[in-house]
Amino acid sequence: MKEYKFVELETDWGEWNPFTGVGIDTQGHREIIRAQAANGWEYAGWVPSSQRGEGYIERIDLIFAREVEG
Repeated sequence: MKEYKFVELETDWGEWNPFTGVGIDTQGHREIIRAQAANGWEYAGWVPSSQRGEGYIERIDLIFAREVEG
């Protein structure tokens, strides 16, 4: 059986460009993933946790999993 942990992360919006739209960056995700791995959690993916009506993602949840006894 697995248990899951979610860590919310803010996104950072770049400048809008008429050719490419707007860029979205995350800050600190690598450090969060490394820290969680050091505590026995495995990175499992991400999902948007807050999104604007236009589709812009404001926050994401990093998902971590680990095996539990039972």
